[in-house]
Amino acid sequence: MQIRKSDMKINKIWTFRISDNRYIHNATFVGDDTMHALFHNGGHNCYEYWKLTRDGDTWNATEVGATEGRFISNSPVQGFAYGDGHFFIGFNDNIFKVSESGSAQKHYHFNTKREIEGMSATGSRLYVQFAQRAELTSGKF
Repeated sequence: MQIRKSDMKINKIWTFRISDNRYIHNATFVGDDTMHALFHNGGHNCYEYWKLTRDGDTWNATEVGATEGRFISNSPVQGFAYGDGHFFIGFNDNIFKVSESGSAQKHYHFNTKREIEGMSATGSRLYVQFAQRAELTSGKF
């Protein structure tokens, strides 16, 4: 969906498919024509990373990597971001830094006793929003 900045109304809606039996669980935009998406493939016990690029009115999807196994059991992804060539995946009190190919590189653990509501990355900074009260934190990665 594209929103006009001038009046914040919907300008365009796209429908697209990344692959057979795949749907996007989480996505993050890195520009007007590029987004990265995450798909948890429970049947094959892995996370798949997709890059989607827009050419005119067409979105093209390419799988760029995968991580075998689970980061956390019994917890859905609560935050997904892309920055400086890395994916960041958040679950409760855990954030994982993952390379574009899907290799887990670092695990961050903290104890807030609150769920992650969203994440964003820019440059070498990661921003995390927590549930229950409006609180945005940031840190370097």
